[in-house]
Amino acid sequence: MQQEPLFITDVTIGGEIHKAKIFGNVDKTTNFIYYTFQLSDGRRIMISKFDGDKWLITNTNDGTDDLAEQLGKLIDTE
Repeated sequence: MQQEPLFITDVTIGGEIHKAKIFGNVDKTTNFIYYTFQLSDGRRIMISKFDGDKWLITNTNDGTDDLAEQLGKLIDTE
């Protein structure tokens, strides 16, 4: 059974518009809630607040906090 996205929206990243499917997930070992943005170009970006108030990208550590906040606002307003 394939998981259905919570919602689908357009996201602008680096000046490019991507269609993004957003999926909600729960880590079974930590119970952290995280969200996966599956982009139209095949990339996936995962974000979580972990145990705080700040959105962070979970599948990279390249200092993309601004992108995490941008994507997190989509979750917060949906």
